[in-house]
Amino acid sequence: MSDERSMEMEELWQKASELFDTDNKAGLEAWLDLAERGYARAMHSVAWCFREGLGTEKDTEAAIGYYRRAIEGGYQRSYMGLYGLYDE
Repeated sequence: MSDERSMEMEELWQKASELFDTDNKAGLEAWLDLAERGYARAMHSVAWCFREGLGTEKDTEAAIGYYRRAIEGGYQRSYMGLYGLYDE
């Protein structure tokens, strides 16, 4: 991902985070859009939402899938998220 695209995605992720703070469902939908566009940090955020049931129903399988996709995309924090999920 180019530096310019990376900065753009980070800005969009931040806006989605601010939206999530006031409306979990709307924030999750914004993160889902970014995840589908290949942004690994958003995949991690989506996994966390499915794991905790924030803006959606809890769905462990979906959380695992998004954590794995985030890891494949290079987002290292997802290793801990996935480990924690398996450790629960």
